Amino acid sequence: MQGRLHQGARTYRLRAKDADLPLCITLLFDGKDKRAPSQLLVGQVLVPTAHWGFDLRGGTLHWRFWLGQATHSGLLRFEEGGATATGCVSEGGETHLVTASLPPITYECAVAQQVGGYVTGQPPALQLHYDASSPAWSHATWVPSAFQFTYQMRQQIIVGQEFWDFYVSFNDAQTGVTWTPSQGTFGALVDANMVFTLSVAPGVAPPSDNRQGLADPASRAITTVFPFQFSFQLSPTALELTGTMLTVVDAQNGVVLGVQGQVANPSVAGYYALDGAGLGASFAVHEGGLHIGAAPVEATRLRRNALSFSGLSPAQQAAGGLPAAGTLEFSDDGSRVRLTDGASGARLGADSHVARQALRAGTSPLNLQTLALMNPFEQQAGPDGTTWVDAVQQASMADFNQILLYFMDPQLRQTYWSQNQPVLSPALQRVAAMAPAGSSPAQWYGSLSVSFLTDVLSTWDQPGANTLNAARAQTWLKEQVAASEVFRVQAPALYQLEWANRFPAINDFLTDQRQNAASYTALIADDAAAWKTELAQDIADPASLQAMQSMVDNLAATAEQSALYWAYTYFRYATQPQAFSELEFFSLGPDGSAFMRRVQTDMAVLASLDSSNLFAQQYAAAVNTMLYGNVVPSLADYGGGPGGMDGAVAQVLQGIASDVAGSSDPVLARIGDEARSLAARSDLPALVASVQAAAAGCAAGAGWSTAAPAMQASVEGSVGTLGSQLLCLSLAGLNTSAVVHGVADFAPTAASATAAVSPGTIVSAVKYTVQVAYVFVKWGVIFANALDSYATTWSAVRALFTTEMLNAANAAVDTGLTKWLIGNRIIPQSEMFGSLFDEAAAQGETVVTRIFGRNLDSFVGLRLGAVFALASLIAGAFALAHSDTLDEKLVSALSVTSSALSLIATAGGWITDAFGVTEFGGLAVSTLFGVFSVLSILAAVAGVVLLLVQWWQARPSPVQTFATTYAQPAGFYMPYGSAIDAFTGYTPPGGLARLGVSLAVPGGRGAVLRVAGDGTLVSGPLDHGYATVFFPSTDGQGRSQLVAFVGGGDLARAFALTGASGGVSFQPLLASSDPAAATQLWTLTLEGDPTWDGKAPESGPFTLTLVGTDQSLVWTGHGVALGASGSRFTLQQQPMVPLGLSMRDVTLYTFSQGASFIPRLAQAGSAPQTWAISPALPAFLSLDTATGVITEPLNAPQPLPVTPAGTYVLSVTNSLLTRPIQTAFALEVLPAPSSTGTGTELVALAV
Repeated sequence: MQGRLHQGARTYRLRAKDADLPLCITLLFDGKDKRAPSQLLVGQVLVPTAHWGFDLRGGTLHWRFWLGQATHSGLLRFEEGGATATGCVSEGGETHLVTASLPPITYECAVAQQVGGYVTGQPPALQLHYDASSPAWSHATWVPSAFQFTYQMRQQIIVGQEFWDFYVSFNDAQTGVTWTPSQGTFGALVDANMVFTLSVAPGVAPPSDNRQGLADPASRAITTVFPFQFSFQLSPTALELTGTMLTVVDAQNGVVLGVQGQVANPSVAGYYALDGAGLGASFAVHEGGLHIGAAPVEATRLRRNALSFSGLSPAQQAAGGLPAAGTLEFSDDGSRVRLTDGASGARLGADSHVARQALRAGTSPLNLQTLALMNPFEQQAGPDGTTWVDAVQQASMADFNQILLYFMDPQLRQTYWSQNQPVLSPALQRVAAMAPAGSSPAQWYGSLSVSFLTDVLSTWDQPGANTLNAARAQTWLKEQVAASEVFRVQAPALYQLEWANRFPAINDFLTDQRQNAASYTALIADDAAAWKTELAQDIADPASLQAMQSMVDNLAATAEQSALYWAYTYFRYATQPQAFSELEFFSLGPDGSAFMRRVQTDMAVLASLDSSNLFAQQYAAAVNTMLYGNVVPSLADYGGGPGGMDGAVAQVLQGIASDVAGSSDPVLARIGDEARSLAARSDLPALVASVQAAAAGCAAGAGWSTAAPAMQASVEGSVGTLGSQLLCLSLAGLNTSAVVHGVADFAPTAASATAAVSPGTIVSAVKYTVQVAYVFVKWGVIFANALDSYATTWSAVRALFTTEMLNAANAAVDTGLTKWLIGNRIIPQSEMFGSLFDEAAAQGETVVTRIFGRNLDSFVGLRLGAVFALASLIAGAFALAHSDTLDEKLVSALSVTSSALSLIATAGGWITDAFGVTEFGGLAVSTLFGVFSVLSILAAVAGVVLLLVQWWQARPSPVQTFATTYAQPAGFYMPYGSAIDAFTGYTPPGGLARLGVSLAVPGGRGAVLRVAGDGTLVSGPLDHGYATVFFPSTDGQGRSQLVAFVGGGDLARAFALTGASGGVSFQPLLASSDPAAATQLWTLTLEGDPTWDGKAPESGPFTLTLVGTDQSLVWTGHGVALGASGSRFTLQQQPMVPLGLSMRDVTLYTFSQGASFIPRLAQAGSAPQTWAISPALPAFLSLDTATGVITEPLNAPQPLPVTPAGTYVLSVTNSLLTRPIQTAFALEVLPAPSSTGTGTELVALAV
C-alpha cells in the first residue's frame, strides 16, 4: 500500500525524544533501481550524492553536509517495510536519538446520498454494497471537499508477535468538527484487492455532527460524515479511494453515503525546472506546498497531482520560471511536470545546481567544513574504469623518486639512466636533507640505486635483462625502505609538503592555532569540562570513567600547551557518535573502500594539524574500539557462537551482580538485582538455549538489530523485559570478549566444572554488558539499536579494552579472516603467505568462524577482512614507530597484512588498480598510509617500489655489464634467467592454476618428496595434494622457506622444511625471533636452464642449502639428510586437486533475499573447476558452476515459496580428478517467523 502511494517519494517526519525537532527528510525514487532512493532532501536541502548514502542490504541511510557554519548529519535504520526508522541526527552540534515515520495519509473526500448503496446482514455483521459504475452513482449530487479521512498503520509487538494497528481520524471540513476515535474503537480489515472495511466496536457511536446550519442545501441534507462503518477501495496508485459509509444508525436502515476521495500525491516532491525557463530557475514542492528560493508560496494547494498557485511576485516568477498564477500537473511518480497550457519540465537531479548552491561554505575558511573537505582521494580513469586514488600520496612518491635520482651515484645515473641530476625545488631540498642524527640521506639513497635499477632495467628489451632478479630487488627495496630511519623522517615531510600544495588553507589553520592559542584556551577547557560531564552520565564503571576523563585531561592539556586547538577540535568532530555511526555503516557498506578512505582522510587531517600524532593515535584507538564495541557484536551469529555459552552467561551474570553491588545509582542497582536473580535460576541453561534458538530462527545474515527482538521475545514471558534483555546483552558481551581474547570455546574442560575461559575474558564481558545495559536502560534506547555506535559510544567502552588487547585481537582477527577467505576460495589459494601458516592464524580463523558463523558470507568476509586488516596495519605501524630498533617480525606481519588487504580489495571488486598505478603493478592499497611517520612505512611495505614514477624509455644500454658488475654482488643476478623468486604460481592459458611446487628426487623416475603425518620425508608418487605440493616464499636477501601443510583435511597445519643436527623434516613454523629460526631458512639455487611455460618457469634443477652453513639437502636413496655436496632436486610448479568437500545445510525463509552459501574445501585445489548439483535447485536459487557458490538473486520473486527439506548432492572436479568429489546437504524454505523482522523488508516494499 505504501509502495503504491509513495512510488516516487517518501517524506518522513523526525521526532526526538529529548528535544523539539521539526525536521523532515524526503527520499526520492526516480532512479533505475526503485528499491533504493536516488535523491535525499533534508528539510529543503537537496543533498549532493557525495554527502549521503543508502545501504540496500541493511536498509540504512546516512548523510553529512554543511550549511553555512553548521554541520548536519544523520543515520537512520528503516524497518516495518520502510514505514518507520530509528537512529540519530545531529543539527548544529546537537545530537538526538530520533524516530522517523511516514506521516498519516489524508484523503479529501466528496460525499453524496442516493448513490445506489445498500446494507445487508444483521449487526454486528453488516455489509455495505455499491456499484461505482452505476447511473445512480454518476448522477448523484456530490458535495465536494465535505470531509477529510486520515489513516495510519503502525506495527506493534506484543511478546514477540507482530500485528498492525489502524489509526483513523475524520474531520468535517464544512463544520470544523473532528473525530479521532480512540485505539480499539475501529476494527479494520484489508483484503488482497486493497478493499478496506472499517467498523466501530459494538456499543460505540460516533459523536454528533450538527450540519443543519450549513448554507448549501446538498451539504445540509447530509446529517453526518462520521460513520459506523466505512468500506472503500484504493486505486492502483492509491491516489484515489471509492466507497460507501454507513451513518446515523448502525443498522440496515442507516444512511448510506457514497464517498470519493483523493490524496495530495506524496510523490510530488523535490526540485523542478520547466523547459525553457531562465538559467538556474527552479521551484520546489515540499509537503504539498510550492516553494521558491527556499520560501513557501502562500497561495498554493496540491490536490492529487495538480498544484495550483497564484500571486507570484516578479522576483518569484523569475526565480521559479513560472507565471504569476497557474496550475502544475505532475506525473503519478512525481518525476515529470507540465504547466497547464504551457511548458513541460522534470524533477532536477541530485547533483544539480540547487544541491551545489545549498552546500556553499560559510564566509570564514577557518572552520570544520574546510578541514573536512580536505580529501586527498580523487577518482582517476584506469583500464577497468574510474578508481579512487590518493593524489597526495602519488605526488609525494614522485618527490621520493626525484630525491632518489638526485642522490644516485652519478656514474650509475648517467650510464644506465641517461639523465642528469634533477634540480630539486627549495622545499624538496629541505626535505632531502632531513635525517636522524648520525644518518646520511645521500648514503642511504645511494644504497637503493642498484636494487632500483635492477627493477627498472629488467623491463628493458636488451640482452641480459632476463638475468636481473627484479622480484628479489623489489622485495629487498621494500624491506630496506620499511626499516630506514631516513625514510621515517622524510616520508611524512614529503606527504605534508604535497598536502600543503594541494590544500594551502592548512597553513592558515596552523598559523591560527599557533598565533591565537591564548584565545582558544578557554574554549578547549570549557569543551573538556562538558565532555567529562557527558562521560560521567554515560559510563557505568568508575575505573573506566576515571581513565576516560584522564584521557580528556591529557588531550586538552596537550592542545592548550602545544597550541593545537584545531587538532583538538577536529578530533572531537571526527569522533562524534554520528561520525562513528557513518564509519560503522561504511564498514559493511556497498563501497568496500569507503571505510579506509574515511579513516585515512581523518588521520591525515589530524596529522597535518599535530606533528606529534597524539590526536591521530587517539583517533585510531577510537576506531579500533568501535570495531570491537559495535561492529563485532552487531554482526555476531547469536544462534551459534562458541560452545558452553550457558555456563559463561552464568559467570557473566554473577560478575554483574558482584560488580555493581552496593551501587547508589538506581539504574545500576536495578541491573545488579536482575542479574543476581537470573544467575540463581535453575533453568538458566534452558533460557540461554531458547535465546540462541530464537536467533537461529532468523534468516542467515541476521545480526543483532534483527535477532535481538526475537531473542528477547523468546524468554520475556519467563524472566520479564529487563531480564530477557540482560540475557541477550550477556551474549553480546561474551561474543565481543571472545574475539578480543581469542576464545573459541567456553565449554568446560575435563579438569574443570566451570566454563573453560580465563577470568579476564569474563571480566571484559561483564564490564561490556553492564555498560551497554546501563546506557540502554538509562536513556531508553530501542533494544534493537542498543549496540549501534550512537548508543554504545566508543568513549563509553574505550577503557574496557587495553591497547595491547586490541592490537593482539587485530592481528588474530586479521589473519583469521584472511585465512578464511583463502580457505573459501574468495582469495586465491596461491596467495598464501607468511604468518597465515602459523598456529595463531588457525586459532584466529576458528574464533572468527565461531563468532560470526552463518553470517560470514563472502560479502561480509571481504568487508570485515579489509576493516580488520586496516586496524591491524594501523596498530602495527604505531608499534613499529615507537620501537627503538627494527622489529623484523612486525615488519613481516605488516607486509603480510598489506598483501592481504591488496588481495581483499581486488577480490572485493574495488577494481584492481584502485589506489594504485596499474602501469607499474600497483594494487588497491599500494598508496595507503603514506600519511605521516607512524604510517608512512606502510607505503613501502605494501609496495613502494611499484609507486616510483618511472620516466624511462627503452634505450640501448649495457645491461649485461650492469648485471655482472652491480646486480650479481647485490644478489639480484639470475644466470639462467629465473630464480626461486619466480616459482610463486601461475595459470597457463587454458590450463589449471599452478599453486605450489613439487621436488622430484634425483633418479627417482618421477618420484617426488612426500611429507608424512609426522613431518618426515620419503619419496612417492605425485598426488597433487598437500603431501607432495609445497609452498616457497623468498625474502629480499634470497632466504627462502618451504612450507607444507601437515595433518590432512581441516586439521592441516603449516610446517616448514627444517634442517638440524637431528636430520631434515618438516616442523612447525618458528617465529623470526626464535633462536632456531635460521634452521628453517634455505638458499634455493637454480643450477641450470629452467623449462618454460610461456613466460613462466615451469620447472628447474635446484640445490637447497641451509642459510649460514655449507650444509645442503641430500637425497640418500630412501630419505633426505644434510651434507656438504647437495643433490639437485627438480622443482616443478604444480596444480592441485580439490579435496574434502563439505556444505552446511541451507535454510531460507520466505522473506530471504540475496543469501549466498559457500561450500568448503579442506584442500581448495586449482581452478578452473566445474561444480554441479543434483537434483536441480529451485528456480529462485542458482549455482555458480565455477565456484560452487549457491546464491539467491536480490531480484528473486518475493515471497519465496515454502519448500520442504530436500537432499541435494553437490560435486566438484577439475581436470586432475578422474571422478568428481561429492557432499550431500539439506535445503529448505521456512515460513517467516512471526516474531522477527528481517531487516530486508524495506527492500521488498520500497517500490
